[in-house]
Amino acid sequence: MSGKPLAMRATLPVALGLACAATSTGAAASISGSVDFEHDPAGTTYGSGTHAPGDVAFSVFTTDGPMDIRVQPLAVGGTTTFNTATLGGFADAAFPTQAATLSNIALQFDLLSAWSPGTIDYGRFDFADFGGVSNLEINGDLVQLNGFDNVPTTLGGVDIRVNFGLPGAPGVNRQGEIELMGPLNDVRIGGQELGIDTVWFVGSSGLPGDYDASGVVSGSDLDLVLLNWGEPASPAPPGWEFDLPDGLIDQDELDDVLQNWGSGLFALDGAASPLPEPGALTLLPLSVAAWARARRDEPR
Repeated sequence: MSGKPLAMRATLPVALGLACAATSTGAAASISGSVDFEHDPAGTTYGSGTHAPGDVAFSVFTTDGPMDIRVQPLAVGGTTTFNTATLGGFADAAFPTQAATLSNIALQFDLLSAWSPGTIDYGRFDFADFGGVSNLEINGDLVQLNGFDNVPTTLGGVDIRVNFGLPGAPGVNRQGEIELMGPLNDVRIGGQELGIDTVWFVGSSGLPGDYDASGVVSGSDLDLVLLNWGEPASPAPPGWEFDLPDGLIDQDELDDVLQNWGSGLFALDGAASPLPEPGALTLLPLSVAAWARARRDEPR
């Protein structure tokens, strides 16, 4: 982040750790929802023989009610195919947890079944491409992909970023993560031989302090604030995706992180999330100020 070594975390005052260690409860969940494909046993199939195109295959719980996932045809050239999506399947080997194998089919994540238009402005999913044609459709705009090296940077009024990783299994052509940044109302993902996992969506306005748009306010958001403390917010520091402040990165950004600590996607079950005690927060301004002064004195 801004060329600063992660080792700088070790220079943070001990008081900062003490302040974050003193906790209470009561954090509210963000606007968010996820699909991890572990809701049914491995081998469960959706699509041809069970569903017609457009049918709701299953629904998942979100912070604002159920979100429907529908099965849709896959566009291949000038025609379409409609086969099956399988929980597990051959693509499962590429992921650490149960994934979905898409075989000549697309899954539609019907965001408007849970939220009003424009509520969701960030999404992401993991993918493993085993070959053939894949589809990505956002807000009604469709692109057919022959491999994930030619994913467009914008589609349906949304910015797209692809983060490639190492193949997780034999036969994988490309594997990684796709991030969608912008107003999302409808997302469809499909492929002839495609694995997907960990699909989630976040309304950034509902989660102050989630600067990296991970779906939860956590240490990575605190890192963004502290490692960029006192610096101009424009241009955005690397990794800072949402809620970019005006002026300098300072106490206001730190307050949003601490006041929403632990909130987000992983608090969907209603469990209370730890928050710093108000008394403990009084330690932080002095700690951060001392740390920032020491950082300015470090050789660049």
